[in-house]
Amino acid sequence: MESQLPNYQPLSHSRRSKFEECPRAFSFSYLEKIPQTDNIYAGVGTFVHSVIEDFYNNPKNPNPRNYTGKDPLGCFRNVFDERFAKEGEQLAKLFKNSKVNNNFASIEDWLITLMTNYVNIEKFIHDPKNHGEGSLEFIEKLQFWPSKDEENLSNSDLTMEKKFDITIDGQEGEEIKITGFIDQLIEPEDDMHVSDDQKSLFENIQDVFGLNKQTTTIIDIKTSKPPKNIKNYEDQLNTYAMFIEKDNLSKNITTDKEDIIAGLFFLGGEEEDVKNRIFLLNNIATKEIEEKFQKSSSSIEYLHNEDKSYFSNSATDDVWETKPNILCNWCWYKNLCTFWVSKKNSVIDMEDLKTKLIELRHSGGAKHGPERSVHAKTLEKVNLMDTKIENNLKDLIKKIKKLQKQFEFFKKEAEMIDPLHDIKTEIKNFLGLLREESLSNSFSDFIKKESVEFSSEKKEISLVESWDHITAFFNTLKKEDFLKEIETLGHKNQFELLIESGRKEWLNKKSSAVSTTELLKYIETIQEYLVGVDQIKDNSIKYKVKLFDESFLDSLSIGTKKSYPLNEWLAELNILVKELSNSTKLLKRNNLNKTLKEVIDILDILEQLLKSQSNSVSSLLEKI
Repeated sequence: MESQLPNYQPLSHSRRSKFEECPRAFSFSYLEKIPQTDNIYAGVGTFVHSVIEDFYNNPKNPNPRNYTGKDPLGCFRNVFDERFAKEGEQLAKLFKNSKVNNNFASIEDWLITLMTNYVNIEKFIHDPKNHGEGSLEFIEKLQFWPSKDEENLSNSDLTMEKKFDITIDGQEGEEIKITGFIDQLIEPEDDMHVSDDQKSLFENIQDVFGLNKQTTTIIDIKTSKPPKNIKNYEDQLNTYAMFIEKDNLSKNITTDKEDIIAGLFFLGGEEEDVKNRIFLLNNIATKEIEEKFQKSSSSIEYLHNEDKSYFSNSATDDVWETKPNILCNWCWYKNLCTFWVSKKNSVIDMEDLKTKLIELRHSGGAKHGPERSVHAKTLEKVNLMDTKIENNLKDLIKKIKKLQKQFEFFKKEAEMIDPLHDIKTEIKNFLGLLREESLSNSFSDFIKKESVEFSSEKKEISLVESWDHITAFFNTLKKEDFLKEIETLGHKNQFELLIESGRKEWLNKKSSAVSTTELLKYIETIQEYLVGVDQIKDNSIKYKVKLFDESFLDSLSIGTKKSYPLNEWLAELNILVKELSNSTKLLKRNNLNKTLKEVIDILDILEQLLKSQSNSVSSLLEKI
């Protein structure tokens, strides 16, 4: 069939960032178009942005400068309540079903807190006492409320969610289309639209900072907590600055980078000092960001053409390669990524997975329709299993470290090695009882000799050798003169019970005997599987095991001299541990047996989880 590979343009900041972060993730999102479920963090961000947008887009709304009430949301209350009435129920469901990293009792509390922080930022930047020397030098540039004399927002210079569509030249002279939205744009057009107090304000800024009163201010609003710095946000702000520059150029207006101010408001977290929620981009670099878009576009175009060429020639090469990074653990597509699936779950056919993904994107990607939400839910369930896998792996590693210590103890303790340890313990107790009695010289000498021999029996002894010694001991005690002394002392019943106990243990052990040498071989083989686990530091598993981390997965099988996928490593370890467990049950070492059972239980759970994931992925690929 002819390729219907989707076009990758127009580019945006998020698209370009996604490609640079990982070409494979870019393809999943924009070419295969794999659907996603609603995300609580995205939902919260959209809600907050919408409330602010709804308020400022209505020029009839009251001027916030004149608000005198005590409601923490101020003038935004009515707009907030209207939108929450429409969207609150769905957001509450997302909040309930998501593991949110905050302490809010409800979604409403969370949203009110974010909006309150936004209102506090606005109050801060519009309070004259916070302007001037010794404060944030740029907050005066963020003025967008009308003057106090204005009753409403009709003269506000603020534009919300300003959409831009620009075109730049590529490296080969081709056109690159770029699009995006600016959260808040302050752009006084001329003196006719500037109130008196704003005029004086901008004139003051011009005097102090040497700024043109036509300075354009870009504000991006984040609902996350304030970072230590905004390095990770610089490209986004510079992209917006490029929008302004190119848009002005299309209107024959030359814009210097000094004419653009770009900053961020962070509404999340527990930061109490408002000014720590406001950040300024210190260096406007529109030329540099344009070059980044040119470079990214050129790389995407090359892979796009290569992909179509391979497909037309029926080649199975996938040009959109995975770029492993620290964000892989949070990637929506991780359980469809052949790079990670091959390291995690070899039950899934990698070639089949790759082929189906190629076919999907060259058919135009996953189709829009009601089935998209079903597919998204399926993938969500698969991804949610990862948390369970991570938690069980965390517990497994802890148990394995405990098991390692018990292994070492096992190898050192002689009593753990003797196959007839329990009956010999009873014999030594019986000998101790006899030593306290008055015995004939010959009987006393025999008892002393046997006490020494049973206590100093060599560590490496077979079941047969051990039973031969016990049998010889019993037969000697049955001699007429020794047995008569035992009867006289009143220990005949104890002696007969001791013989019966010995016979039972011998019969049990003989039916499924495992030598010490065999047990040690089991342990040594298992320990080879655990070499990599030893390298995983306790502090690295204290909070979270990063399942999608190369060093973590590769370290697991490091001692086996073969790189096993996670599922195979778990399966082989499970077999070995179960074989050892069946053998050690005969030794009645309760602590060791308990730990082995705990390890087996976790291994069984992990195998089942991975099996469920593989079945769900296979089902999804067939339907999508």
